[in-house]
Amino acid sequence: MQWIFPWKVLKQLMNNSQAMLNPAELRAETASRLWRVIQYEYSESIDNVVKPVLENAEQQAWMSAAIYGCCRYYPRYQNQLVQLLKKPIKGNEGEVKALLILGMHQLSEMKVKAHAAINETVNACKVLDKVWAVKLVNGILRNYQRGLESMVHKTELTQYAHPKWIIKHNKLDWPQNWRDILVANNLQAPMCLRVNQQKTTVAEALQKLRDNDIECEAHPSSNSAIVLQKPVAVEQIPGFFDGYFSVQDPAAQLAAQLLLEDKNEQTLDVLDACCAPGGKTGHLLERMYKNSSLVALDVSAKRLELVHENLQRLDFKSNSKKVQIVCADAADLNAWNPVGENQKQFDRILLDVPCSASGVIRRHPDIKFRRDLEQVQELTKTQKNILQTLWGVLKPGGRLLYATCSVFKLENSMQIQYFLDTANDAKVLPLDIKDAINSDLGSQILPGTNDCDGFFYCLLEKKNNV
Repeated sequence: MQWIFPWKVLKQLMNNSQAMLNPAELRAETASRLWRVIQYEYSESIDNVVKPVLENAEQQAWMSAAIYGCCRYYPRYQNQLVQLLKKPIKGNEGEVKALLILGMHQLSEMKVKAHAAINETVNACKVLDKVWAVKLVNGILRNYQRGLESMVHKTELTQYAHPKWIIKHNKLDWPQNWRDILVANNLQAPMCLRVNQQKTTVAEALQKLRDNDIECEAHPSSNSAIVLQKPVAVEQIPGFFDGYFSVQDPAAQLAAQLLLEDKNEQTLDVLDACCAPGGKTGHLLERMYKNSSLVALDVSAKRLELVHENLQRLDFKSNSKKVQIVCADAADLNAWNPVGENQKQFDRILLDVPCSASGVIRRHPDIKFRRDLEQVQELTKTQKNILQTLWGVLKPGGRLLYATCSVFKLENSMQIQYFLDTANDAKVLPLDIKDAINSDLGSQILPGTNDCDGFFYCLLEKKNNV
């Protein structure tokens, strides 16, 4: 199915690339892109959809904020829309549904003046050649606006804007914290940087950013993290394209810190499994001793292109003596590291397994309607398989860091308990992550803790002579 750019918008952009879209055209383009995210049979990642397309920076920012916001509250709007519509909108008229959701979001969260939100969203029907929907959109949005002041969220779904299964499993896993998790998921995450400490110090980096009028401060959760007071384009970050900074959440930065100790001068063989898009790969290389080597492994050739790009920006040469990039399934040793006398064994393994990403919903709100419980259960099978397989190529005395960006115990502590029940040569090393929920089976950072994403870490060591 091919997405068609609204022809009136395209015509104006072709005629004058610097021209601003009129309000109706801006809403039409926003709704078209929103539908690309939320439609079931042709869903694109929200990151792809909001990539800059408009010449006017203010309009681009408005469109991006609107799409993220609509996705963030989509379960609520979807539920409310069912109540407002006399009959469902036909499947082939999804842009009209997206327009309605966009209008609802403008009225309830963006605080656009009611006449502008309604009138320009109605006019967007004409831009999209949906004249039949003018009266429908006008009527629904006016009814919605009239009921806003008296609106009471009668269900947890509409109150917290999460699907029922996510609410249920957060309640089961975190009975004392589930409300905080759901609230944090609906907040906009800050932009955070990782300082490449091979090139500069955090103190020098802070000063350089401030000299360029970028308000920032060191983050308390990671010794390499800086949080910006407001997001900026990477082009504005001094030294970004020379590898001085990477964009990475502080909780994600802990992976390399937990696996590789400070001032580590050992010569280590390191494996970064499921490595794409390469943020943690770069951080590992920044912390590794000069004579160490790293294998960056991922099953997706397309996503490995991002790893190459990231390493190039950081001045690390791909497929060199120091780092090799391999495309293969981590659980299929025959494909990349077959059993035999030449099989490579590793001192350190970072295993950032495929997961539900339930800990990063605030950055990727489309996860709310991209995931379901059945998918999570399938992912747990993959996680078990990869963990058990890679344990076999960890040297005695070596360490494996199991990591997810999930808050579900099914993917985290329960996975570790199952593994320990089957591996008599494994022991859990204690972690004491600031403000995390630390246990004998790992450490859980909940979303919003110190304004971090949700992450789980468990550091396993292979016993000698077992």
